Amino acid sequence: MYRQFLKAAADATDEPDSKTLAPDIIRFTLEYGAPPDLPAERAKLAGLIGSERFAFFPLPPGEDPLVHVLQFPNVRREQSAGFLFEVAQNLIDDCGLRSCVPDVDPGWIADDELNRSAPESVGGIVWTLCKSSAPVPPTIRWAISAVRADRAWARFGTTGQGILVGQPDTGVADHRELDGALDLAKGTDILAGGGLPIDPLSSSMSSPGHGTATSSTVVSRPSLAIVGAAPGATLVPIRCVNSVVIGGGAAVAAAVDHARLAKCHVITMSLGGPIEGADLRRAIERAVKADMIVVAAAGNCIPTVVYPAWDRNVIAVAGVDLNDRPWKGTSSGPKVDISAPGENVYVARRNRPMDVDKSVVEPGQGTSFAVALTAGCAALWLARHSPAAVKAEAARRGVNVQELFRAAVRKSARRPANWPGRSMGAGVVDAEQLLALPLSDIPAAAPVESAHPGQPILEATSDPQRFVAETGFLTLDRRQRMDPKRVGALESAVAPRPSRALAAATGTSGAAAALLDRTTLPGPSGPLTAFVGPRTPSGASQPRQGSASESAVPPPITARTMLARSGKQEMLDRIEKVLSSRGARAGTTESARAAGRVIMTHAEGVVDAWAKGRSIDAGSVGAVRATAEAIVRLTDRPALRVVAGMVDPKDPQLEFWAGDLGPPRKVLKPLIDAVGRIDIDEAGGHSHVGTGTVIAKGLVMTNRHVIEAFSEPVPSSGGPRRFVLNAPVSICFDEAAIDEKRRFLIKSVLTAGPWQIGQFADIGKLDIAILEVETTNAAGASLPEPAPSGPLFMESAEQSKFIAVGYPAKPNLSAAIDPDTGEVSTDIWDRFWELFGDEYGTKYVSPGQIVNKPGEMVGDQHRWAVSHDGTTLAGNSGAPLISLRNPYGIGGLHFGGQTLRQNLAHDLASIRHAVDGDAQLLDLKAFGNFFNAR
Repeated sequence: MYRQFLKAAADATDEPDSKTLAPDIIRFTLEYGAPPDLPAERAKLAGLIGSERFAFFPLPPGEDPLVHVLQFPNVRREQSAGFLFEVAQNLIDDCGLRSCVPDVDPGWIADDELNRSAPESVGGIVWTLCKSSAPVPPTIRWAISAVRADRAWARFGTTGQGILVGQPDTGVADHRELDGALDLAKGTDILAGGGLPIDPLSSSMSSPGHGTATSSTVVSRPSLAIVGAAPGATLVPIRCVNSVVIGGGAAVAAAVDHARLAKCHVITMSLGGPIEGADLRRAIERAVKADMIVVAAAGNCIPTVVYPAWDRNVIAVAGVDLNDRPWKGTSSGPKVDISAPGENVYVARRNRPMDVDKSVVEPGQGTSFAVALTAGCAALWLARHSPAAVKAEAARRGVNVQELFRAAVRKSARRPANWPGRSMGAGVVDAEQLLALPLSDIPAAAPVESAHPGQPILEATSDPQRFVAETGFLTLDRRQRMDPKRVGALESAVAPRPSRALAAATGTSGAAAALLDRTTLPGPSGPLTAFVGPRTPSGASQPRQGSASESAVPPPITARTMLARSGKQEMLDRIEKVLSSRGARAGTTESARAAGRVIMTHAEGVVDAWAKGRSIDAGSVGAVRATAEAIVRLTDRPALRVVAGMVDPKDPQLEFWAGDLGPPRKVLKPLIDAVGRIDIDEAGGHSHVGTGTVIAKGLVMTNRHVIEAFSEPVPSSGGPRRFVLNAPVSICFDEAAIDEKRRFLIKSVLTAGPWQIGQFADIGKLDIAILEVETTNAAGASLPEPAPSGPLFMESAEQSKFIAVGYPAKPNLSAAIDPDTGEVSTDIWDRFWELFGDEYGTKYVSPGQIVNKPGEMVGDQHRWAVSHDGTTLAGNSGAPLISLRNPYGIGGLHFGGQTLRQNLAHDLASIRHAVDGDAQLLDLKAFGNFFNAR
């Protein structure tokens, strides 16, 4: 498969000779054991690929004879990291390489250190979970005082004059704070193949303006609002990234080499990611051997130090707050050397190309600013002693300047009381003491080792160099999936699979195999979904549960109706009845019963508040808030287990919906029967990734983001998109998803929306896909009869009633995090989920109503999205929406949401209208006779 993929990429490129390291294209970095014969290697690659339409060249600027680049210019990278690592491992075998590293999406959502809010910063949702809400310090230059830079200037009369600081970043934009502080001529734009390192501030960038902010922290002159740690030094900006969360090292490596050739003394890298490749590692080695100081940010929000900070040749910097305590979002670990302010550091800010005010200064959060402050202090140290004297002292000791500075900055650091030295380094940078320390008194440099997070896996292989990049990626992905505050930030719904080469190298038992075992990881998660508001205050129907723009739990529609009709006591009696019914079921744990008791304890207060028209707000204690949300689910928007093709008529949760679901049972049953659970077939069982519906003979409808878990888009220069399966995948129509006789193999992807969904549910994208599935399985069973299409009625809330049918997965702990506060109430939420979570992964019916019609929400320019208030969880992705009015049929497709807050779906009739005749958007022929079945 890998050769066909590369051939397709070659066919798709329109500029095969380009050697520009442009972002987001298909690229592999090849490491040879000896300098290769370029014509011979190119001929070998051409034979493997079956085409000459590719670029193959030494890594710019040509400083490394062993590292070369294979890329397909202008062919956008959309494939999964797991697939690209599989391709890379094949290239290693076929080309005799020492290593091969693909550029990949780093796997997690980029945070926003400049504190922009969504939708300006799509990472704002996850950023809430690790940024601090501490008050902003009133003193703008507090961080400079915290590292004692101002004292160092006054005592030693140096501000870094004559020192060049190279900064690989997003480039810089025009800002008054940087006037006179930059040497643009010495910089370059790696991404454009040359030119001035100007940050375009594009809306397509994940980190626009980042380089401007970090530059100001290093070298801003003292004449305006802020001042850098080294206001007399000069910064050389090198544009090499659009996002400071990186998934490949080629462009950054080229930037490091450029800084060395430009005679910079210090390199500061406010960037990082999960990939350690030979390109950047060897460039850093060259910089350190040239007696440069190289510092890098430890990372943000990740529970371990990222690369390149974990490199043995890099000084890793963590972040602290105003009170010298670890900043809430800092990465930490034994590899951290030193810390510096990273919370509410005032920086120069630019957002957009059309900014009128180019003097804005605002606080930012992140280790990017901690490392920038440290780089400035390094410049002060070099200026104080002179680069020549420092080099001479290092040479006398038989070490490099990097290790001499590491020992000096650690020795001179301030060590606050109760300092966590094992994870935050020697202390907080103290520039005054650093400059006061005589060169001769710097202690001997202690040996430093790499802190590669996948070291246990590498040690289990006979060729660790081959797997350095892949194991780092897999290990950081795994650590985040096990962290409730991070799992929601991951780009993929399912964990990446190790390449076949890595799996073979580690075997099936032992510690390494356990670290690669995907069966022990949490279940699927859908794309992260920000709340999407109406275009105007009057552009939506009356808000209901799941549609409030605040995090309060409002009185549900049916709860208010019941209160008005029968009073508070009847509602309390019904809640108790439902809880008693659940508590009496076989297998119910004592913890689940305890959760029921907690709900009943607080239920009267919640219902009383609702009776008076009040909401339960985010400031309520966890038990009260959990109770409010539990009541919503119990009484208003239940998830009803499907038994024998329909909901149990005796289910006490059915009460308010009995009139809608009872009479049409026979009509609804075949539609519910047509819904199945989509699974990736693993060695140890099946991994649930979503829901699908039979819509025509041999055709199943689901979400594009669901198929991204098991298929790869084939590179194309035009025409309908093609996909290839990267794993065996099937759909099971058994209600418990355990009867293998009702499982059918998925054969191919016939069509899908043209845009990769990735990290975020986006109502402007078409999140739909059609799969080809076998019509008769190995057991001789026939595929269920297709479900017909039917309209969603949206004239009023009552007429808009529907059911979503799907297989909700057990929610991971990220669902326990309030998106507004970032706080976790794991004790209450664990019991809450245990109360409802005994039958996840099985078929449920979730009734609800439409909240916003097509075109009513911001960003729905195609007018094909609706919001709804049904109860859906991860695993429901791809669930059909079936109207509860005649003619009963599939009218919508669920694709994202926030639990108990808002859900999003496509209106299928609107999709048909929007894409009719445009096969570039979607091939309607792949739907068979679905739209014409009635």
